[in-house]
Amino acid sequence: MDDYKVKQLQMMLAHETSGTEEHYGARLSHWYGDTNTLTIDAGGIRALIQYYSEHDTDLEGRTITHNGHTFELVDAVPLGYSIWNIGENMVDGYLPFCQLKQVQPLPGGRAIETDTLKAIKCEGAQIILAAVGYGPETPEEMERYIQKYSGNKNRAFAVERMKKALPFMRKLKWR
Repeated sequence: MDDYKVKQLQMMLAHETSGTEEHYGARLSHWYGDTNTLTIDAGGIRALIQYYSEHDTDLEGRTITHNGHTFELVDAVPLGYSIWNIGENMVDGYLPFCQLKQVQPLPGGRAIETDTLKAIKCEGAQIILAAVGYGPETPEEMERYIQKYSGNKNRAFAVERMKKALPFMRKLKWR
């Protein structure tokens, strides 16, 4: 949560929804100067409050925080990491990666190291997450899965998800 932004946005919203004040909206501009200033109304301010209530700000772009987890942003799939299949519990547009703990609490366990999380900003992240739930986590594994189960009616749904995810998986840099 970005406490400072939430507090400032709440103050703006109070002005924009006041019955005794004129409503001119909040102004949004970018430092680069090649865009026009936008006027944000009360609905837009509410959306920003909701967003910054769940996310921290990282203007350097090296980390994102969501649901209490901090992810280091990387530009390639890190060696020794697996796609962390947390579905819609991830910031849209980011693919999460985790390391499995060396010692698992039970056979076949998937306990992870929460202090070494990584993420890649990528197109189709939710499509990839929907597909990796069926097991394959690399483009090669997905291709083998598709080839093996293409004619299997019981696996048709999973095969379609793999086919949909594969173009996005191929765009990622794999180490």
